[in-house]
Amino acid sequence: SSDLRRRLGVPDEFVLSVGSNKPHKNLRVLVEAWSQVTERARDGAARLLLVLAGPRDARFDEGGAAADALRRAGRLLSVGAVPDAALAALYRGATLFVFPSIAEGFGLPVIEAMGHGAPVVCIRIRPLLELTGGAAALFDPNDAGALATLLERMLASPADRDRLSEA
Repeated sequence: SSDLRRRLGVPDEFVLSVGSNKPHKNLRVLVEAWSQVTERARDGAARLLLVLAGPRDARFDEGGAAADALRRAGRLLSVGAVPDAALAALYRGATLFVFPSIAEGFGLPVIEAMGHGAPVVCIRIRPLLELTGGAAALFDPNDAGALATLLERMLASPADRDRLSEA
């Protein structure tokens, strides 16, 4: 699985988000939050990479200028749609899985991430509340600042990540 990740250019430690780049997937808020995290980072978080996996639609961007700046700084990598084996390797290897989507019927990526033992951070909406049953860290889908603070807390606390993984 580390070989698959290496072929994609993904390092050993990374934050993962899976989904398309359509507007309802809310990548703008995730990218804004990640930009704040990397600007304020003084430790290991400064080296972490945000990996976006999933199909890309050329009609939509992935966070505009902030995403472009993160990409140039080596803090964001879009790997596009990946085969199931590579996706499973990404879930298993993720330091943290973040799901910012604001319109979900079911939330399959959340289930997949949890099934592979990834600690999950997702938005606070009824379907995902029921799905995660307290086994995820939750955030307001419109508040990039709150998401940045939550990401910083989770990245700084292996114990919190372990607790979510076990749950």
